[in-house]
This record gives sequence, structure tokens and C-alpha cells, in this order.
Amino acid sequence: MSAHTVLPEGFDSVEDVFTYGYCHALALALHAKTGWAIVGLYNPRDGYADHFLVKRPDGMLVDVKGERHEEDVLSDWGSFYTVHEYSAETIWAEVKDGGLEDPWDVYTLAQETAQSLL
Repeated sequence: MSAHTVLPEGFDSVEDVFTYGYCHALALALHAKTGWAIVGLYNPRDGYADHFLVKRPDGMLVDVKGERHEEDVLSDWGSFYTVHEYSAETIWAEVKDGGLEDPWDVYTLAQETAQSLL
């Protein structure tokens, strides 16, 4: 990250930003740079995705924690999650409906973080 990286209010680290609130912004940035599919950890208890990542062609999942096997991601989040593919349009529709924070709030940080992960 650059020396002038600004975190949104209420977050202590870049990892917190893209784990607890703006994971979809990082997934959108990675998707835009690579074309890799956006996937979400679908929570059947609540009926929506609790975390977004991208899936590389080799099957590895990538989020702010780097590249990991699907099993490792699911182990971190909980065995009841399943991985579902999402389109960028679906995510933007959820933003518009107020279900997700606006990715533009962290655009520069998402771009910098995506670049550092590639």
C-alpha cells in the first residue's frame, strides 16, 4: 500500500476493510483486472453471500488474504457455507438496493490491494 493509504472510518487495517465490509469491492477490482469469476460464500441460514472473492482458472480463490484453496477458505468461514458464482451486475444491483456498501467508497484502496495480490 502507498504511504498515503486512507482506511475508511471504523477499520484498523486493509485486511479488515476487505474482510468485514468491502470484500465485494476488492472482488470487483480483481475481476476487472483479470476477468476471473467472482464467487461468494453463500450462507444458507441467511440466504445471501457473506464474503466475496475471485476464483482463478486453476481453482484457487483470492481475497485480501491471498490465494487459498476453497477448502481452506471454507474452513476459515464455516462448513455450512457453499461457494456460488456471482456476476458483477448482481453485486452492483445489491449495492443499488442498499444491501452492500458502495465500492466507490474504497475504490483507490481496492485497486491498490488488487494490484498487490496479482
